[in-house]
Amino acid sequence: MTPIAYGIDFGTTNSVLSIAYQDRTQVMTQLGMSLLRSVVYLDAAGTRTAGEQSLKQFMSNPDLRRARVILDLKASLADERFKRTHIFDHTYDLAELTSIVFRYLKLLGDRATGSDTRRAVIGFPVAFPDTLGDGYEERQSLALDRLCDAANLAGFDEVVPLEEPAAAATGEDAELYATLDFGGGTFDVAVVRQGPDQDEVLALTGAPIGGEQLTGLLFDAVVAPELSLDHERLPARYRVAVSSLPKVLEAIFEADFSPQVFREYAPVYQQIRESGFLYDLYAAVEEAKIQLSADEYANVRLRRRGFEHLNIGVDRSAFETVILDPILATVSEIERALADAGVDTSDIELVTLTGGSSRIPLFRAAVRDCFPTARIEERDPYGRVAEGLGEQARSYVW
Repeated sequence: MTPIAYGIDFGTTNSVLSIAYQDRTQVMTQLGMSLLRSVVYLDAAGTRTAGEQSLKQFMSNPDLRRARVILDLKASLADERFKRTHIFDHTYDLAELTSIVFRYLKLLGDRATGSDTRRAVIGFPVAFPDTLGDGYEERQSLALDRLCDAANLAGFDEVVPLEEPAAAATGEDAELYATLDFGGGTFDVAVVRQGPDQDEVLALTGAPIGGEQLTGLLFDAVVAPELSLDHERLPARYRVAVSSLPKVLEAIFEADFSPQVFREYAPVYQQIRESGFLYDLYAAVEEAKIQLSADEYANVRLRRRGFEHLNIGVDRSAFETVILDPILATVSEIERALADAGVDTSDIELVTLTGGSSRIPLFRAAVRDCFPTARIEERDPYGRVAEGLGEQARSYVW
């Protein structure tokens, strides 16, 4: 059966594709495909691709003369200063770089369906990173234009943008419900009233709060001191060198990082850097953060030869202390959405949670405090938005 369209959830950390047929919607993970890391890889031979494997290949030998990786594309879409960049005799604007992710997702979908599908419903956050404050509407519009341009460049002739929380809030069995989408880079809220034919979105709010920020806080509070990155002789900016994947790359490429200074004051960190294992260290912090959603205790372990001794313990209570402010900010966003919708917490019958960060116990406890009488249910943390985008694609008259 030929698909109607694809639903595309272009995420800060990972991107997900759904396939909308006349009678059903399938998410790529249901077809045995992995989530696609939202990373673009380019090399001097002309390769342009995306995903985790190319990132790992690059990190094992980060030779700027032969290859580059681009991260944080979603977070850059609203950046008015990012006009274009020159890489390997080619000038790219942000839409063209982003289109590489969309093109790879289209390739995966077309291979799975044997089609050349050229329609897409693409998700976008209520507030892209760096859009809040003065000039919000202009920056948000710029980001959305770039996102749609990227989809067009990837081969989608018909593109419909849809707010991510609105996509996640589809088909729920409740008269009045809220959907909370807590992902890698953004937190979005939708308040929805069920209708006889179509649900009515009463309010949409969002803020640039996400899992990558929480990983950075964990690194800064727990890992950096163990590596002596809090030494008074080290510049403050070195302490955040592994707090996000883009900062990992900055640390690898930074010309004015002084190896001599690091060898003297933070020798283990410098050894990790020289061995090419900074990405592995970031991944270990991320893994420990995820483990703390299930367990009371986790270890940051660098499982690479020569660093088996690096084993930094962290308990959940310590983690919750360092992420308290961002969690409280999500509560403020929920309260703003309810106020915009003109409803009380007691009116909400159902709250659904999606996004990888929605599994954090402190966040779930905060949600329970916000909605003491509502049913709180988990949806697919990684595929729910893409599935909702696909469901919307099925309802459109193309």
